[in-house]
Amino acid sequence: MIEKLRGKICARTAVGVIVDVNGVGYGVEMPLSALCMLPGADQVVDIWVETHVREDAIRLFGFLTYEDRQTFALLRSVTGVGPKIALGLVSALPGRQLRLVVLQGRQEYLEKVPGVGKKLAERLMLELRSKFEKEKPGAVAGPLPSTMSSKKQSGSLDFDEFSNESELSEVEKREQMIFDVRSALENFGYKEREVSPILQKLREADHPAEILFPDLLKVALRELRDA
Repeated sequence: MIEKLRGKICARTAVGVIVDVNGVGYGVEMPLSALCMLPGADQVVDIWVETHVREDAIRLFGFLTYEDRQTFALLRSVTGVGPKIALGLVSALPGRQLRLVVLQGRQEYLEKVPGVGKKLAERLMLELRSKFEKEKPGAVAGPLPSTMSSKKQSGSLDFDEFSNESELSEVEKREQMIFDVRSALENFGYKEREVSPILQKLREADHPAEILFPDLLKVALRELRDA
């Protein structure tokens, strides 16, 4: 069972990254919030992994904190919550935010996550509340990856290595990033009617010319949560 990976990021996909560990590339699906926090290509990263083995596939789900990995596993224990919905919940409500939402009875936050309707939100509230109330303080706490750099914490991430945009104009680069944002959001379950207005806001907003994909994705996620 794979529990954790340390390796270099060699590529990103619509739903995650490929991590090179001693010459072997592992495809890891990750929450959007984690994708926004990753360093650039060829940078070393620690990823906590939840491994799912089925007859037809082996899937790796990755997280930047042990706590988020445990939260993902907890969500998967709820009837009707598949990996896609669980990733969406961890992305929208990382760390202890999910715990606070459930214990404070804020069901509306759950219903904003793609794939979570009213009935599933009610089930999540019911099943998770009993589990959270039994927790000891700090029971789900875990260490942060040792490779999280000050560059990343400052919000200045370098994802230029992931694209071949050197010959594009600034307008074309921005439109390509917006297209990538659309692809990422749709792959994580957001509908066209939800995504389109957000993308239009991104086009009209006065963002810095040097804004990068992770930062643009963060803006889109914030807009979706506040919608």
